[in-house]
Amino acid sequence: MSSQPLEGRRVVVTGAGTGLGSVYAEAIAAAGAAVVVNDIEPDRAAAVAERIVRSGGRAIAFAADVSDWEAAGSMIEACVSEFGGIDGLVNNAGILGRLCPVHEADAGARNVIDVNVVGTLYPGIHAARTMVEAGSAGSIVNVSSGSQCGQTMYGPYGASKGAVASLTYGWARDLEDHHVRVNALSPNAWSGQNEEMVRQLGYDAEPHIKSHPSKADNAAVVVYLLSDASRKLSGQVVRVMTGQVTLLTHPYIVTPGVELDEFSVETVATAFDGGGLDQRLQPVGIAAGPAPQLELIL
Repeated sequence: MSSQPLEGRRVVVTGAGTGLGSVYAEAIAAAGAAVVVNDIEPDRAAAVAERIVRSGGRAIAFAADVSDWEAAGSMIEACVSEFGGIDGLVNNAGILGRLCPVHEADAGARNVIDVNVVGTLYPGIHAARTMVEAGSAGSIVNVSSGSQCGQTMYGPYGASKGAVASLTYGWARDLEDHHVRVNALSPNAWSGQNEEMVRQLGYDAEPHIKSHPSKADNAAVVVYLLSDASRKLSGQVVRVMTGQVTLLTHPYIVTPGVELDEFSVETVATAFDGGGLDQRLQPVGIAAGPAPQLELIL
């Protein structure tokens, strides 16, 4: 495979001023793409763009709140204006937010949803429309999380990442006829977000994890998802593990169900008490295991 699998591509990376986002942007540029480096902090975006340019790449900084409709549209327009089009979008911008339902505040919970969900929705809509109108193939990479499976103290964050996964599944179907692929990354690296989680909780919530993949490992998967090497992949949530790459399962309907002659509290109770569903209850929290073999219902 070429050392520059993204040669000639034009890619927007949101939340790229620090952490994993900055590593993604620099790896994408090193793979040959021109990059719009977005961050809500202008200085951070400018610093990453300058590093890319100094290394011989092409990049511009675009400071914007991606949860603002007009700003998100202007960011995509900047890519088209500066580089002649857009071929890829990495929806990386996101915040953590420690929120327990017994003491969370409205403003904090709403901010997590605004940044993580709306901040994925708006750039994705603008990018997809631009790609479709141009009649060009493209790739959108959203950023989800294993926290969508349920992580204590981070319900709104997990919900926001579950919403991102659902957007990925839906957009993949919506855009398949337009040759725009949509996948998501479930990253795994020790980053500022992990440090913030430890600071908020006062302890490491994952002491059993002795090592994490590197930021570069995660960036390699992002470059793959943007490249033609993944041209057959869409609607997938790719999980990075230490020394492994795998998938998060798609939500599915458990079949067969329990037949009921009529619906009442009593008959439904029998389905969950000796009727069979009690043997198929789903795990609560983050779990791993072999993927079920499913029948697709269109």
